[in-house]
Amino acid sequence: MKFCRILTWIIFSCFHVILSPLYPQSRGVNHDPNQMKIGEKPYEMVDRVEQREPAATFMDCSQWIVETVNCTAGLYRTQEERLYREYCGNLNFTATNNKAEITLRLVNPIVLHEEWDCIDFWNFGFHWLWGEPKWQTAMSHYALVQGNDGTVYELDFTQAGYRGMVHKYWHLSHHKLKENIGPDARFIGFRFKGNNTPVDLEQTFYLGPVYVYKEKLNDLSFQPWPEKLPFPLRKETILPLNKSKDYENSVIKSDKHFEFVYKDNDQELRYVLDLEKDLLSGLTLIYNDNEIPLNRNAKIYFKDVDSTEWIIHKSRLKSDTLFVNAKAQFTDRTVPFDFWYTIRQKSMIIGICEKAETGSVTKITLGETWAGEDAKLVTIPFLSYGGNRIPQILYSNGLFFFKQFDWYVSDASDFIPGANQIEDGWANYNKGVRYIPKTNGILNSVREKLFINVSDDVQEILPTIDNPKSPMRSVMANRLWEVEGSPDHNYLRHCAREQRALGLSNVAVRYHEGIWRDGGESYTFRTQTAPGRGGDSAVVDLVHNIKKNGWLVGLYTNYTDYAPVNKNWNPDWVKRGPHGEWEISWSRCYSPKPMIAWEQEQNYAPKIHEKFGSNHSYCDVHTAVSPVSRVDYDYRVPGAATFRRTLECYGLLLLNEKKSYHGPVYSEGNYHWWYAGLTDGNYGNAYPRLTETDIFPDFQLLKIHPLEMDAGNVNAIGSEYLAYTLAYGHIGLLNGDLSEKIKRYAMLQPLQEYYSMIPVKSICYFDEGVFYNSSEAIQRDLIRAPKLYLEYESGLKVYINFSDDNWKINVQSGKYILPQYGFFVSTDNQSITAYSGIKEGLDNTKPIEYSEGKDQFYFDTHDQQIQTNDFICNGQVYLKKETFGWEIIPARDFQSFAFNPKRLGLDTDGVMIEGVNIDDLPVEQVQYSRLGKMILFSHDNKNIFKYRICPD
Repeated sequence: MKFCRILTWIIFSCFHVILSPLYPQSRGVNHDPNQMKIGEKPYEMVDRVEQREPAATFMDCSQWIVETVNCTAGLYRTQEERLYREYCGNLNFTATNNKAEITLRLVNPIVLHEEWDCIDFWNFGFHWLWGEPKWQTAMSHYALVQGNDGTVYELDFTQAGYRGMVHKYWHLSHHKLKENIGPDARFIGFRFKGNNTPVDLEQTFYLGPVYVYKEKLNDLSFQPWPEKLPFPLRKETILPLNKSKDYENSVIKSDKHFEFVYKDNDQELRYVLDLEKDLLSGLTLIYNDNEIPLNRNAKIYFKDVDSTEWIIHKSRLKSDTLFVNAKAQFTDRTVPFDFWYTIRQKSMIIGICEKAETGSVTKITLGETWAGEDAKLVTIPFLSYGGNRIPQILYSNGLFFFKQFDWYVSDASDFIPGANQIEDGWANYNKGVRYIPKTNGILNSVREKLFINVSDDVQEILPTIDNPKSPMRSVMANRLWEVEGSPDHNYLRHCAREQRALGLSNVAVRYHEGIWRDGGESYTFRTQTAPGRGGDSAVVDLVHNIKKNGWLVGLYTNYTDYAPVNKNWNPDWVKRGPHGEWEISWSRCYSPKPMIAWEQEQNYAPKIHEKFGSNHSYCDVHTAVSPVSRVDYDYRVPGAATFRRTLECYGLLLLNEKKSYHGPVYSEGNYHWWYAGLTDGNYGNAYPRLTETDIFPDFQLLKIHPLEMDAGNVNAIGSEYLAYTLAYGHIGLLNGDLSEKIKRYAMLQPLQEYYSMIPVKSICYFDEGVFYNSSEAIQRDLIRAPKLYLEYESGLKVYINFSDDNWKINVQSGKYILPQYGFFVSTDNQSITAYSGIKEGLDNTKPIEYSEGKDQFYFDTHDQQIQTNDFICNGQVYLKKETFGWEIIPARDFQSFAFNPKRLGLDTDGVMIEGVNIDDLPVEQVQYSRLGKMILFSHDNKNIFKYRICPD
């Protein structure tokens, strides 16, 4: 056998020698002709000692052979960048074709005598995941290992995450072996492969030590898990609302069937369960004499099993619940299960529990529902499980259907991906759940609670988010949220000072990760800010400066990204994929275990607050990723392989953020519905995007909105941005240029207190003179581009037009024409009003934006002059009463402005208009004229920052 291995190696080596002239080759050299400096080692790693002895380094580059395809390349020993040692490898190359390839081979391959299952490789790429050159052009990198049979394996370092070397800094690439290579393999070297490599662009990789080892998995310990979590709040958990208070539920046994009945004065729903047919698919709804099978082909799938026979051992009806003991029978074994069935309000609820220490189930599918000719599927904005896992509502036969596993109970790993569809009269609208083995190959036992919600009212089938609501309404409802990404502290101070001087007084601002890093170093799990930007003292000064404006200020944190250069690096902190691989979360970062995230946040958040004094938290990413994408499959972790544990860890973490910072916690949004109320708000992101789906705000307004204050974040400006933000009950997000920021602030800030976290009273869709409720609107296809009407319990009324046709409305203050994205909003007594459109009687031919609130007015006339009883305006003007009186603020620019002093509560005979600069210092006294009861002046001196109306 040994002779055969040697012969195989000789044949392979000779074959390689024969072919090698086909590939340009060179030998690495031990000097770098292009070295410009001696680089600093990563400051976070200065005192760090290697955890293990490297198998290979680049201290002697002459021991490496460079082979190229479609490029020229050279390998040099360099000090341009350094890591543990004084030298590393500089792989410099230029592609001649976008399919370029470089192979580095050791002159003497390393025989791996000892057992191994991991390869780690320190390397420094040329691309970031953002910016130029585009990350999609980055090369992928592989370790080359030859088995004892001569087979050469390319071991891809991109196992779970972003493809390619998208880290322009030191990163520890990791490969967890899945291939069956066998003993006495040989480590040959590395291969770098490009599929879209920029041609004629000189690029450089820096290469560090490589480690080949057997991963030792020590036992892990964590702090005690809470006996009771602060969510969910009710035993009913996600049970929807039921508008009728006068109803009855009952359970009836008849022959071999069980009937679960809902009955009120208007309707009756009868769920008929035939256990002999099936425990899941044997469920039929009877409504108005129609029999509607609910779960055709619903099935529980078992690992390595083609067919299953279910045997019912015992069933008993106790009060309102049917309990069933059953066994899944296979050729070689049986698996016991407990099922239970009950009805609550209009919802049929099914419990499934596998009675075994280790699981056998790989997935549970929910099957199809019989659909009539009028059937349609409706996407619910904001309700997504992640990626192409998007549950939908089925409308059919005058009813709405929705299926949902209770996320507070489930022990599944993932939701089944795939598009929903209606085909041949059958509809699937939620695929089901998957159970994926832990890293030790063991499955979790099934624990599920399935809600099947049916009603003729679409609002009654939407699941309840059973979290505590935000306690921060009094802090955030009258504020807009601003996001700043610049790492320049002077710029940030200037922006805040300028915006506050322009009247933007109620703001919460968050600063991004640049405060923590100068370049590519870590930016999480640390309390030291970027040393090159002035360090901690500069950030303390920044926070103090911003708080003086009366703003809330939040510093970037997150506990979802973990860089190997971090001084706290510990591989046991990294979450594992199903095969034990470390999972990439972002460029040069791995995803930490949710259990570690929860623990470490409790350590870092109080320290960050104490050190810097921030009074608002921006905890990035946590709500931007679905819990199913951050599942830790490490068998050593409590709750391994369940998305519920991720949800719980992140939820506890976010709750602790507001406690630690004594202020609101915001996150990135997209999948924030899971965490509504646990955060105080998020970017109002949605997948699919709000601008790419029907306008159906019911889930947002009824379920998310009462719990938190998300900030509208559609990719639009002006009236379109405002229309979407108002339609979904969001607060304003301050971004765009100064003009856009002032518009958003002036139009939204006076209104927000009347709708932020205020229950919505009515959601209606207008068509041909009639208002329809949401259920009727879906049936009539009105949600595609609706004329939407909302009313809040505060009395606030909102009209928004998303259609191409003008919408004429008649309200107390007059008649308005709302074009597409036009809106009209007012309080009950119309003391606060905002609109985008045309008000009849103003003689404006184009829509304008106008807002009138307490002690403030805003005009954007869109290059036309408009005149009211008290104002004449041409341009963009923000008129606001500040601490020392009324100010007239150019909201971009304006030609002229006239106002009636009495409208502002001023003495008409004693007014002076003074132009001031950003520091409130006088520039000039402005000459004005009188036009009847109004004072008129022109904005001629563009050096005037704003105007102050003073007593004369």
